[in-house]
Amino acid sequence: DERGAIILNEDGEKETATFQQVFAKKVAGILQELYEANTDIKTQFVLVPSVDDAISDSVYPQPPMVDLEVKTKGAAAFGSLGLHAVEMAGRETSTGNRPKRVHCVSNPCTLRINDVTIGVTSSDVLFHISSDETNANLPPGSRLARIAEHLLH
Repeated sequence: DERGAIILNEDGEKETATFQQVFAKKVAGILQELYEANTDIKTQFVLVPSVDDAISDSVYPQPPMVDLEVKTKGAAAFGSLGLHAVEMAGRETSTGNRPKRVHCVSNPCTLRINDVTIGVTSSDVLFHISSDETNANLPPGSRLARIAEHLLH
């Protein structure tokens, strides 16, 4: 994709960057700083793509985001989301048997965390359900609570 974003560099001048480069700086860069400042942190992040993302396929269901580890000097290469740097941040050697810090999953997906299975999607399910709901002869009460009940029943 030839599109890109107009961003301000360190000198305050405008320059063009790929959406992957913006992600690497704004998302992966912040995660990398977090892990470098807190080397003992055990927090893990789950990245779920959205059909509105500029770096993800606009199809549903969506595959996980892919970070191409590209060896370059200087700026991140095309395709690199910078997530490989997050895995190494604050660690003296390779990741080895250490748990992953960032998990890229599909949209939708199910996650199993400590024997609890959770369904995840970046789609606004409540919005889609509410657009199909009619208001005729409904009992009084919270509309949001009534819509959320559809998910649980």
